[in-house]
This record gives sequence, C-alpha cells and structure tokens, in this order.
Amino acid sequence: MTDLPPFSDLSPAALEAEQHDRATLRVWLRRLALRVAARLLPDYTAAVLAHRYLCSAKGLLDDPALHRYGFEVVQIAPDCALLRKPGAGPQAPRVLIVPGHDGHFRQFARLLHALEAQGAACDMLVLPGHLHGHFSECALNDIVEAIRLAGLQHGPYDGLAAHCLSASAALLAMDAGLRCPRVAMISAVLDVRHLVTLGARQYGISGRCLQRFLDRLDARSAPYVMDTPWRPVATEREEDILLLHARSDYAAPFEQVESFETLCPTARLSAWDNLGHNGILGSRAAMEEVAAFLTRPAIRPGNWPAHLQTARNDAPPDQKKTGPSPEGPAVPRP
Repeated sequence: MTDLPPFSDLSPAALEAEQHDRATLRVWLRRLALRVAARLLPDYTAAVLAHRYLCSAKGLLDDPALHRYGFEVVQIAPDCALLRKPGAGPQAPRVLIVPGHDGHFRQFARLLHALEAQGAACDMLVLPGHLHGHFSECALNDIVEAIRLAGLQHGPYDGLAAHCLSASAALLAMDAGLRCPRVAMISAVLDVRHLVTLGARQYGISGRCLQRFLDRLDARSAPYVMDTPWRPVATEREEDILLLHARSDYAAPFEQVESFETLCPTARLSAWDNLGHNGILGSRAAMEEVAAFLTRPAIRPGNWPAHLQTARNDAPPDQKKTGPSPEGPAVPRP
C-alpha cells in the first residue's frame, strides 16, 4: 500500500480538498443531528429554529462602512433607527427605504446612488433586531410597526421603496393608515407562507416539527399571520405602486405580482429577466427606474393627489380612511 505524503508535503489543492471534505462532514453531521432532534423533540426543535429564523446576525450600526456611506443615525425607538442621507435642499423629495428581513444597507448602494443623482433625501430603516446583531427577533408585525413609526415620526415621505418581506409589510402598514403617494415594491413577497416554507426546507424539517415551526412564526407575527389576505388590500390601494420583480424570483412567485397588478388599478409591473430576488437590487437600470418613479416629479404634501389629501399621516383620525388607525394596531413585543 502506498504511504500518504506528510501533511506538510500536501499541495495547496490537496489541502483545500481535505478542508472541504472536513467542512462537508461537519455540515452532514449537523443536518443529521437536526433531523434526529426534529423527530425526537419536534416542539423544542421548532421553537429553537423559529427563534433562529426570526433573528438577524447583522449589526448594521456596528458596520465600519456605515460612515463611509455618509449616513446620519437617527434613533426612532430603542430597537429601531433610520440611516439618513440629506437631499439637495429643503424641497428635495424624501424617500423611505425599507430593506428586507436580514437585509443590509450595502445591498441598496445602487438605489442610494440613483436617488442621490435625483437630489432626493433618503431615510433607510434599520429594522428591529438589526441594529447590533444581538440575535433579537424581528417578525412581520415588528416590520409593519417600524414602517408605521417611521412614517409617524419623520413623514410624510414622497416615496417608499421596500424589498422582499418588507414590501408585504409596507402594504399592511398602508392598509393600517400609513399614507405615501408612491410606493415601489421590489421583489415583493405576497405569499409569506411560501417564503417561510422555503426557509424550513433549508433546515430539513418536515411533519410535526414543520407544523410547529409554522405555528410559532404565526403566533409571533400576530395579527399579521402568514395567510393574511393581500388581494382585498390590493384592490383598495390608491397610491401609485411600482412592482419591480424578476421573472425567475424563487422566493416570491412572479404570478403573484401579476395578479396584484391586475387587482390594483394604480399598480404597474416592471418585469426583469436574468435577475434574481436579491440580484435585482444590484441592477443599475432597475434601481434607476425605481429612483425615477419615486422622485419625478417630486410630490410634496401640499400637492399630493386629492384622494390622499384626506389621508395624511398627521391628519385627525376622523379624516382618515375607514379602518385601523395609524396609531394601531400596536403590537406588543415579548
């Protein structure tokens, strides 16, 4: 039998292959342990995975690139903040940007550049659980509440751009009373259950453990459960809405946004080929389209469309559209 060469004599390619094999073995063992735990302790395993799914390891306020981007940090709640970039003067259009869950401001460099070219002032929302990466939870209700809070404290905004799950949250926030004349929904997740089930499949769980996982996420996101109907909300929208979507989006089926455009009389779908769910944010042409939609022409509160004049964020409750007030529903955090 041929002896193996000493470890120090292995070529870089052989070392890399050995390290890859070890990493592959570790991944396989972790997945095996998870499958065993899911079968023997489905409730406990579901609770642990649901907590992990809702947490983000990203600490955006601790990122060294924060200051290179020229952001001013504006705290709006103990676990929520805005990253602010000034516009070209006091009359500059104001835009609120909402990254998706576990999103990062680096993903929006193209959009920020395009908005800056339009002279817009930008506020980027840092979602709960994303400030310092302390593994605190951020569920759908937290995102809705954060968007609502930003609008109440620092609105009105001329435009709003939201990505992934936050696009669905923005829709729910508008239904709860938030008003913004133009909204760009980028890679909008309308079927939340589909997205969550994809995440569960990555964990490799099924059966009772999967059901407990879904139940826990529903309970944590209440009152905005995964199956909250979005079609009735779409038919009632009066804002100008741009649906920017990749045809091959794996996380948010394209057919759903096609249905949204059909149901919403003020929505326009911009479909993109050869881009993905997150990759669309890196397309200069796509982000320039979003920036142009949100800022041209700039819409100030005094000349908002008539149907939104009676629904200003700071209008008295009796002047707002019938439905949940912008002060609620307040969703308590555990």
